[in-house]
Amino acid sequence: VEASTGGGTVETGIILAQAALELLSAAILVEERGTVTQSQFQRFNAAEKIRRLIEVLNVPPAIPVELKALTAEAARLSRADGPHAFTAMRNALIHAQRIDEVLAAEPLARYEAKMLGLWYVELVILWLVGFHGRYRSRLVDASSGITEQTVPW
Repeated sequence: VEASTGGGTVETGIILAQAALELLSAAILVEERGTVTQSQFQRFNAAEKIRRLIEVLNVPPAIPVELKALTAEAARLSRADGPHAFTAMRNALIHAQRIDEVLAAEPLARYEAKMLGLWYVELVILWLVGFHGRYRSRLVDASSGITEQTVPW
């Protein structure tokens, strides 16, 4: 919830969404499924933790096509996929020596990074509660005429 409201800032939302995703990833991959050990999990970087988490949900790691500014920013900085672009944005916010990356990024790219992280969190929650069916994706612009998507699992 705090990641969604983010204390009113996009940047805080990104940081909190990543914290939630790393916690959910550990709970699902290590504790629930046992697909990796705790020591293996600790060796993964944040992008890999998120990538493996969304893989369980059958969510492709590519940046969704709706996120055009984030896609451009990821291409400019050679970010491999959605988890990489999202965590790189968070890392640039947290580590002072990388703040120039954030300042050089288009503000819309930061907003889209937050939306991507929240979308991942929402999908994980839907998966955890056993939801099957159609949902309203925060990534889809309602003006496109598409208001719902089917969960990927």
